[in-house]
Amino acid sequence: MFLRICRSCFMKRILIKKLIGNFALIFSILAVCVSVAAVSAEKNGVADVWEEETESKEEVSTLPIIVIDPGHGGADCGAVGINGLLEKDVNLRLSRLIQKEFERVGYKVAMTRTEDILLTDEGVAHTTKKSADLAARVKAAEKGDIFISVHMNKFPEEKYSGAQIYYSVNNEKSKTLAEMIQKAIVNGLQPQNNRVIKSGEGLYLLDRIDIPAVIAECGFLSNGAEAELLKDEEYLKSLAFEIFSAIDDFVVECEWE
Repeated sequence: MFLRICRSCFMKRILIKKLIGNFALIFSILAVCVSVAAVSAEKNGVADVWEEETESKEEVSTLPIIVIDPGHGGADCGAVGINGLLEKDVNLRLSRLIQKEFERVGYKVAMTRTEDILLTDEGVAHTTKKSADLAARVKAAEKGDIFISVHMNKFPEEKYSGAQIYYSVNNEKSKTLAEMIQKAIVNGLQPQNNRVIKSGEGLYLLDRIDIPAVIAECGFLSNGAEAELLKDEEYLKSLAFEIFSAIDDFVVECEWE
């Protein structure tokens, strides 16, 4: 009886193998037919059109391009922290982490700078370098759909701390974007932060950018405890994630197309 069962199982395995082999043969024949058809179509000038259409469909993305602007750079170090931390360096580190979060899920990101530089030509006079740098950042904003400039804050008194977001009045969506970023940072990292968003009217960048735009002052380098946090890579990663999450939620809420 045992031998019969084994033989039966063995025969079934042979049958299955034959069926698999037949399917493999059928798929092989189909593959050859498709290849022949493709060659024939290419000779008739059809394949090129199909390939172009396929490529164009793959390139289409409904996600907005995010412009990230690490404030200051080069000769302009920005604020200097109570612990010697330079604002330009923190801005760049945090901006790169935000960039990684966006690119991880398929967004295209345009960075105004990726190294320690001012956005000016070598021939620009020292007295006009700052204005030329700011003008270049405004120009860079034209490459995208959403703009965020990353900065750190400073005040003579050490007691002040916490992020605060400024928004452009040129686009009605900027205020919503600022509110969402402020809320995300407070809820995720700074529960004691009672700061509110502010209009960026009068600020060079926000006055000249028409897309949804904000300046994120992400913390006070003049506050000892916060300055130490802003040195910490893990804290910066968390901060980057909160900023990314807020902007991503903003895109969803706006039903971006």
